[in-house]
Amino acid sequence: MYRVRRGMDKGEWIPALLREKLEQNWEDSKWKDKAAVNKRNRRSSNGPLHTCGSIPTIEHSKRLKTDSNMTPSCWEVYLKTHKMKGDPSKWVSSKSQMVADEYERRIFERNSQQTEGDDVSNDHQSDNFIFLDVVGGVDKKGRIYGLGTEAGKYKPSSSRSSDGISPSEYEHMRTAISKMSAENMELKERLKTNEELIRASQEESRLAREQAQQSQEDSRLLREQFQKLMESFTQDHSHLPPYQPHRSS
Repeated sequence: MYRVRRGMDKGEWIPALLREKLEQNWEDSKWKDKAAVNKRNRRSSNGPLHTCGSIPTIEHSKRLKTDSNMTPSCWEVYLKTHKMKGDPSKWVSSKSQMVADEYERRIFERNSQQTEGDDVSNDHQSDNFIFLDVVGGVDKKGRIYGLGTEAGKYKPSSSRSSDGISPSEYEHMRTAISKMSAENMELKERLKTNEELIRASQEESRLAREQAQQSQEDSRLLREQFQKLMESFTQDHSHLPPYQPHRSS
């Protein structure tokens, strides 16, 4: 459209009726005033605002979703639209660089506070909260820096806004919950260890009782065998004459 408006392209590919309306719009004073304001804003900004070009942010978001089969996070959309095309290591402006540095610092801080076994299923959502907090959330015009037309997808829900919980407060609560979960896990491990010790002690007592019972049974059998032996000995010698002591003549 820029080339058509500047006369570099005759715009023959545009239907005549639509081209006529576009030309009328470009000549309208309100449109010219708005274009002039946008031009001044671009000149006063520290470099371009994004690298979307003619592709709207919503289209970049759709492509990211198609590639990963998941709704992209704020950060993923931001990366796609604020990195220099020719040099992905550079950001489009110093402001975008500052936002990226602060976001990555906050993510690193969050991850370093997580303990092994933490539930990370909500990290994707948590990342969005951190990003919104870094860029200042929703401005007075209902926009979010760096998200363009996709801002509406990532605005905090009305229920969260009415609760007055900011992303930083959410992260604080999440950290506290993670800490309590870790303490609960440690307590469960201690209880488990105590239960195992109790079971081991009970098993030792059971074995000791069984050994004592076995010893008693062995003693009983020995007594019975001895008694039978004595009875047998008595029967075998009952026919012998009484003992007569020898008398000298």
